[in-house]
Amino acid sequence: MVVNVYKHGEGKSFDDLKKQHPGYINDPFKTDGGSFLNSDDLDHTNLMVNDAQIEEFSIAIVEFWRKVPANIFASEVGSVSVRFEKAILKDRETNKGRGDEAAIANCSRTTTDGF
Repeated sequence: MVVNVYKHGEGKSFDDLKKQHPGYINDPFKTDGGSFLNSDDLDHTNLMVNDAQIEEFSIAIVEFWRKVPANIFASEVGSVSVRFEKAILKDRETNKGRGDEAAIANCSRTTTDGF
């Protein structure tokens, strides 16, 4: 969510971030007694990530990739989400006749944009 706000600014991810994790939104006018601003006055330019949060992201990313198996076979997969299934089918259609390397390159591009 933080990365989406950083990349895209205003939108659903920013609204969700403000509601679910307001600590990432810096209010430059906040004091111990409150704020001069309404939270609706804050926008994506108020996104602030500190060093400790960056470290948390880094640890989570490393842990995620450590848990991903190096190889997986179709017979080992029970079910996948509808979103993931649609992405795979789209990749297969896009890369028909182009070989596995094109499919892998396209799949990598797709997965970094939200999966």
